[in-house]
Amino acid sequence: SCPVAGTCLALARGEQHAYPTRRVKKSLATRQTRCIIVQHQAHEVMLEKRPPHGIWGGLWCFPDLDDNISVEQWCSAEGFEFTGELTQLEIVKHTFTHFKLEIQPLALRVEKKTAMIMDESERLWYNVRDPQPVGLAKPTSAILKSLEDYS
Repeated sequence: SCPVAGTCLALARGEQHAYPTRRVKKSLATRQTRCIIVQHQAHEVMLEKRPPHGIWGGLWCFPDLDDNISVEQWCSAEGFEFTGELTQLEIVKHTFTHFKLEIQPLALRVEKKTAMIMDESERLWYNVRDPQPVGLAKPTSAILKSLEDYS
């Protein structure tokens, strides 16, 4: 019932089962990033709302930590007192259509919340034990689950 069976070389050779071939998956570039998990007490973490466009647009995530800035510099700029105690959590991997992302979560505890976080339109203190109904990026959800072991 094939319209090209009369001129099909694969059929003539008995190889029609080998076609069509599967596409070769192209390898995806891997990017690395770090995020900072600011934890107040045992159950509150700071989240930031992502810009409306771009990766995870409008979702709540942990703040990114640029490669050219240290944890100490970030804490100072954000008004947190860095005690020097920093925990590297397990790397979280996430695949997009065009690249793979490896996220290194860096967790630290703070004694005081800063006034800058009171504006809940951009940042919030997320209660891990009593979660707010906000949109979370998938890697953020994975990291929050891993915090149960860290808390």
